[in-house]
Amino acid sequence: MDEMLTSLRQFIDTYDWSDEKKGASLDPSAIMLGVDNVMSIPEIRKHHKYIMATTRTKEWNEKIAKSNRKPKNEKGRLACIENGKKAASVWKGKKHTDEAKRKIGLASKGRVYSEEVKERLYKYYIIEGKEYRGAKEVLKDFSITRQTLYNRVKNEKFPNWIEK
Repeated sequence: MDEMLTSLRQFIDTYDWSDEKKGASLDPSAIMLGVDNVMSIPEIRKHHKYIMATTRTKEWNEKIAKSNRKPKNEKGRLACIENGKKAASVWKGKKHTDEAKRKIGLASKGRVYSEEVKERLYKYYIIEGKEYRGAKEVLKDFSITRQTLYNRVKNEKFPNWIEK
């Protein structure tokens, strides 16, 4: 581990950063102080990822995974809920750009789901003694809309329409 950190420090000290700084925007406070070797945020992120990927050991990752698997107490659970709300509020009122939508579509194109995943995704319906996999099969056999299917499953007047 010490050898890896030493070699990493040598790499950072001897690496020629001048090529990467050409497009870097300097921090105004660094300019006032006369500092000229400031990296831009994307450069910092790139090098931080490199350092984190090379310095974490298997034991460290297992320790973090074990810590994350522990059941949360009430305070931890509330913190998770609060963080989720904060993350959701960041996107409130915003939309993906057309370019982002295109990239998402390309990334998911050709994705093949295993049978296990498909089983979890489908809802099963038992209607008049026959089992259907997914709403599409029911809609096709009975020529009804999706909303009608949902209403019949909820309605007590249709006891033979059951969602499994």
